Amino acid sequence: AEKQKKASHFPGNKLRTIVLSMASVRALALIVALRSAAAWIGPRKSKFNNGLRKSPHLSGTATVADADESKLALSYFLDDEDAIIKPTSGGVNNIVQYVETSKGKNYILRIYNNGCDTPRVKFEHSVLEQLDINGAAKALPFQLPRFSKAKADGSTMAELPSGTMSCVCQTIPGGLPKTADPRPLGRAAGQLLIELGKIDPSKLEGESCHPYADIYAAHPKVSKDLFYEYIKGPELDSCRDAINDLQAEFSNLDIFIEDYRQKGIPQVNGLRAAFNVNASSS
Repeated sequence: AEKQKKASHFPGNKLRTIVLSMASVRALALIVALRSAAAWIGPRKSKFNNGLRKSPHLSGTATVADADESKLALSYFLDDEDAIIKPTSGGVNNIVQYVETSKGKNYILRIYNNGCDTPRVKFEHSVLEQLDINGAAKALPFQLPRFSKAKADGSTMAELPSGTMSCVCQTIPGGLPKTADPRPLGRAAGQLLIELGKIDPSKLEGESCHPYADIYAAHPKVSKDLFYEYIKGPELDSCRDAINDLQAEFSNLDIFIEDYRQKGIPQVNGLRAAFNVNASSS
C-alpha cells in the first residue's frame, strides 16, 4: 500500500500500480504456489538422465545444499581448500551460497535446482556472454554477472555427479533492490533491454524457458486445472483464508495476462533468469 501511495506521485501511476501490484506481487505468489503444486503432483523427469532427479537434496524448493557437494562444485572453479562457504537468505529456486576465499576474495556459488535442465542454463550463460562480447559492460551504468571459468575446460558451468549444473560468479557490490524506488529499477530494465536488442539470436546456445505469461507451462506436471485443484485441496487448509484471497488474485492475473497478450505486449521469457542479482552484503 505504501509503495502504491508513492507511485501515485509518478506520471502514468495507474499503469505502474497495475504492474507493481499484479505483475510483481501476484506473479511471485503464483510462481511459488505453482512450484508447490509441482512438488505435490510429482517430480520432473530430466531429459539428460532419462529418469527422475538423482539428488534428493536438489529437488522441489530446496535452497540448502549438501556441504560436500558444495565443496566439490567450488573445486571445479577455484583451488582453495580453505575457502568458506556460507548460505544466503531467502530464495525458493536455485541453491546460492556466498564464498570467501582464504585471500579474502568473495564469490557466489550457484547450484542449479531446475530438474537438470542443462540447455536452459546454457542459454542464460550464452546471453551474458553475448552481452559481454557486444560491449554491454561499457554501455550500462551497472554491473552484470561475470562467471568464473571451470579449470577443466574453461566452461562457465560444470556438471555435478547428481546431474545438475553449478557455476561461480563474482559478487556485485550493493544490496538487493527489493524495496527500492521503482523508477531507477524501470530505467535499468529499459537500459538492459536496449542491450539485449543488440544480440543476434542465432549466436545464442541452449534453450530459453517458457515466457512468464505461460506460467502454467513452467513445469510439465502442472496445468491450469491441476493448479487450481491443488490450491483447493486439504494440504492448504491451515491457511485457507489467505489461499482463498490469493486464488482470487490469481484469477485476476489470468485475466490481466490474457488481456495484455491480445494487445501484443512483449513477453518476458528466460532472459530474466540470466540477470538474477548476485549482490554482496556490503
